[in-house]
Amino acid sequence: MKLNKLIAGLFILATFAAHADDFTYNCTQRTDRSPVDPKVGAISVTVKSLKNVTKEVSFGGKYDQVYKVKLDVSKTLNKKTTKLKSFEAIATTYDVQFNVWANKEHGVGMYIYLDELDESGITLTDATGKKTKISLDCGEENNQ
Repeated sequence: MKLNKLIAGLFILATFAAHADDFTYNCTQRTDRSPVDPKVGAISVTVKSLKNVTKEVSFGGKYDQVYKVKLDVSKTLNKKTTKLKSFEAIATTYDVQFNVWANKEHGVGMYIYLDELDESGITLTDATGKKTKISLDCGEENNQ
C-alpha cells in the first residue's frame, strides 16, 4: 500500500514538473454529483493558460506555480450554449491542486484536483451573494 502511494506521489510530482506552461482544462458538469438545474442548464468551464507568472508575482499562501489564465464559464440549455462569464484571473498549483482565484472580482472560485479522486468543481456566486457549488469533470489538453 505504501509503495502504491509512493508511486502515485512520484507520478503526480512528475506531472507537475512536466506540466507545460501552455495548457487548457476543459470541464463539464458532473451530473452524477451535481444534477442539472432545468432552468439554468449544464455548466461547462474552459481554463486556458496565458502565461506562467511564478517569478513575477508574490502570491499569498503555498504554491508551486502561478499562472495568468483565461476562464470561460458557459451554460447549455435546450442545445443552446451561452457564455456566462469570460475573464482573466490568477491560478495556482500546489501538490495535486489547481485553483483559480476570482471570488471577489468575478464571483468564481474553481479547483481541480489532479489525482485519482477527481474532486474538481466550481463555486459561482450571484449578485445576491447566493453560492452554487457544481462538481466538474475536467480533462487537460496540452496546447504544444
